[in-house]
Amino acid sequence: MEFADPSGALVTLLPPPVSGSATKDSGANPIVVYGRNYTCALGASLQVPAQDAAVMVANGWTRFGRLSGTTAQRPANPVRGLTYFDSTVGHIIVSDGVTWRDHDGSSV
Repeated sequence: MEFADPSGALVTLLPPPVSGSATKDSGANPIVVYGRNYTCALGASLQVPAQDAAVMVANGWTRFGRLSGTTAQRPANPVRGLTYFDSTVGHIIVSDGVTWRDHDGSSV
């Protein structure tokens, strides 16, 4: 299932290891983020909005791949340390939690 946030940025995640009585095929480790329910079988991946991904990663999910898109598609409220390949400027930028920064620290 795919959800788009206003910026259009999606992040691919892998679920955490199976815990408790869950089995590999049971849709292990369900999580609710901002009112949205997510579950994913072990070995599969899931695409979620960037703001949901930040919460899920903090709860054991693993980010897979790289967040990317145009300048206009950048997440509006990125968490500090989020990296993003901006195809408009042609390289990776990093959020300081407020502003997107270039490799030299300048605002982009």
